[in-house]
Amino acid sequence: MRKISIPQILFFFSQFSFILLTSTFFANYITHLTNFANLQPLLGLFLLLLFYQFFGLVFYRLNLLWHPIPIGEIPPHSKAEHSYHLHLLYHILFFHPIMRSHILPVPIMKLYYICLGVKIGANSFSSGVIFDSLFVKIGHNTLIGHQAALIPHAIEGEFLAHYPITLGDHVTIGTGAKILGGVIIDDYAIVSANAVVIKGTHIQKGEIWGGVPAKLISKRQDLGPDLSSIARNAI
Repeated sequence: MRKISIPQILFFFSQFSFILLTSTFFANYITHLTNFANLQPLLGLFLLLLFYQFFGLVFYRLNLLWHPIPIGEIPPHSKAEHSYHLHLLYHILFFHPIMRSHILPVPIMKLYYICLGVKIGANSFSSGVIFDSLFVKIGHNTLIGHQAALIPHAIEGEFLAHYPITLGDHVTIGTGAKILGGVIIDDYAIVSANAVVIKGTHIQKGEIWGGVPAKLISKRQDLGPDLSSIARNAI
């Protein structure tokens, strides 16, 4: 794992300090406008957390706009590495506590992931964890089970890279499954509980995969040509 440099940490904490001070100011200002004296401490804490997340998301997305993280390998001591470390620090201090605690209801968590950059279709939801959201695309009517994880990054010693993950329509990812970088899962496919789909795997339409590492178990028999045609027309 690569070391985060002191200048990168200082750059991040300059933004972190501004976000914290700004969030505190707005939370205190709005709290003091209320007439509910008994509720002011609770309201102040709630507003502080809300503004903290809001400004964190805004600054995170602005940083990605100015310094995007490329697909593929990230060379050491490059601008891309600086962008990645900033991305990592934002996730550690802002987003991971929300993503990994499951504190938000699943429908609201979907909106949170969209704000982080996930492209996610209608009626698709995740009760798992989606890392590196800007590298994940999810189709319509897809379900990601509890404690499942989509992990687009590859960290192997000093090697660091990102490979997009793409899930099609009507895909089911079982509880506890792990989907690694570069994986493509086509429509109607199923990944069983606790499976690990290794980097670069392409799961074809209607296939059922399971195991560690995941392998083809069978193929769904309920996807005849007539049913598939009806499902596509209904979307």
